[in-house]
Amino acid sequence: MRRFSVMLAVVALAAFALGAAPASAAPAASITVSGGGPGLNVKGTGTSYSGIANVVQTTGGDAYCADLFTHIGIGDTVDLVSWTSTTVPAANLPALAGIINNEFPETTGFALVGTNDEKAASVQTALWHYSSNYDLDTTPGANPPNVVANYQTILGRVAASAYPQMQTQSLTITPSSTAGAINANVGPYTVHSTVPTVTLSVTGADLVDGSGAPIPNTIGDGGQFWLRSSNVGSATVTATANAPAGTGLFYVRTGLQRLIAPSQDPLVLTASASASFAATPPPPTTTPPPTTSPSPPTTTTAVQVSPITVSAPATTAAPGTSGAGVTVGAAQVGDVNGTLPRTGSNDTSLALTGYRILLLGIALLSLAYVLRHRSQAFRTR
Repeated sequence: MRRFSVMLAVVALAAFALGAAPASAAPAASITVSGGGPGLNVKGTGTSYSGIANVVQTTGGDAYCADLFTHIGIGDTVDLVSWTSTTVPAANLPALAGIINNEFPETTGFALVGTNDEKAASVQTALWHYSSNYDLDTTPGANPPNVVANYQTILGRVAASAYPQMQTQSLTITPSSTAGAINANVGPYTVHSTVPTVTLSVTGADLVDGSGAPIPNTIGDGGQFWLRSSNVGSATVTATANAPAGTGLFYVRTGLQRLIAPSQDPLVLTASASASFAATPPPPTTTPPPTTSPSPPTTTTAVQVSPITVSAPATTAAPGTSGAGVTVGAAQVGDVNGTLPRTGSNDTSLALTGYRILLLGIALLSLAYVLRHRSQAFRTR
């Protein structure tokens, strides 16, 4: 049964408080195995592997094993290579990055159970699962229960893409540009980020809220801000966020076991937007057309003149007849173009008087005619 030295990188936990480590010096170009650390003897399914999975120190820090069937020992040196240049299947690299950057001892919200020996053995066996098709024997009694539980937990996190390294990281500002007047708010701009904390840097303007009051230069996903300037010109705002490291570090040398360590540098996301400020538009200066007093419209007001009923004076009607009133319409009453009949000399009254005389004469003639015929009839009897 071969004995393998398995190394685990220990990076300060506080470095990942915002999801990423602070920028640091470039990783060591080569590391040399110098000692051992916590771990346990584990058993895989079938004859795939039975041996120790433990933590071993190196001159460049600590690392895990990423090559199950190749030997490495104290004093051996391996070199840093490109993350994608190894024989690990490319589809499994995100899983390796997620585990190495978040699991024990990088307890950034991904806790495991049991002792450090159990935790270390669990992480190592999970890494072997993705680097070398290893399967831990989960048969009751084959391995410590905590190791089995942690191993299954880690594989479940990978399946659910729970690690930040397995998720797409993004940072944008919308809109990308806009314009407005000086001494007025331009915006709003909205930050969209997969990282909780974003830092804003502005040139050419002030960072303000909707009311124009200054605001801090840190903001979260969905946060809004405005830009304000008292000068004509342009301004630029740059957003920066440190995302969880996207990969790990591979150390390889022909004939020796591959080692994998957490990334020491964060993935830096950036986005920018701009604004332009113009002078405040002057108020309108157009001269209104000269005003003239329009002549009042000429209107003709029609006066409704009610019909006038004139009754003839009472007379003795001839037998078989009766007196009748005489109706004079409005058309017969003087001027009907909006003025009342003239007073004093009333033409209408004179006409009525003559009309009455005419009727009286006709009545008298009729009466004389009747009397005459009656007289003749009397004489002929």
